Amino acid sequence: MSTNQSETPGLPVWAQGIEGQVALVTGAGRGLGRACALALSRAGARVIAVARTRAELERLAAEAPNAVEAWVEDLREDAVLARIERLARLDILVNNAGTNQPQAFLEVTDVALDTMPYNGTTTTCEALWMGTPVVALRGDRHAARVGASLLAHAGLPELVAEDPDAYVDLAVDLAGDRTRRERYHAGLRATLAGSVLCDATRHARRIEALFLGLWRERASDPENG
Repeated sequence: MSTNQSETPGLPVWAQGIEGQVALVTGAGRGLGRACALALSRAGARVIAVARTRAELERLAAEAPNAVEAWVEDLREDAVLARIERLARLDILVNNAGTNQPQAFLEVTDVALDTMPYNGTTTTCEALWMGTPVVALRGDRHAARVGASLLAHAGLPELVAEDPDAYVDLAVDLAGDRTRRERYHAGLRATLAGSVLCDATRHARRIEALFLGLWRERASDPENG
């Protein structure tokens, strides 16, 4: 599946080609969440914005009055679900055990999509440990390349896409390949555990060698006495 559509000027890459799709944006009242909600609405997406206060929602709605399908003020399951069900076929999972218990979610997840332009880190490792393959898009800065780095060092470079179209194709192909997903689910933990990503001794030795090299370089400089 490709998104070969003309780009809309002024929109980030991740917001291109999503006209008519449903987007749920949490923390939409301020900061990055607000910027994402506005970008998605400009792109023509049907935005569901979640914010802490009615005032935040009203300010946001004033800037995008024609693009918003529904607004909710909190993340209560009934408040969000009732509005989303009108717009899309989505399953909403609520973590009643607390935010430090992601395993229950990952056990019923087929494919995890790394976020962009700010990648996941702990969440990516947790997904892989639970046997859930993570699809990542390699970006152009540190925060957008963490996912690609983690997957490469975990021995899973095939899950890294180099451009948005490839990211979509990779995710769609994996979602439609049950045999491949089952293979990942059965073997990812062992793959991760045996990779350089989890080789703590190797990391320690490399850091030690770096520090020792820096010390020797400084000690050998006559200007340092």
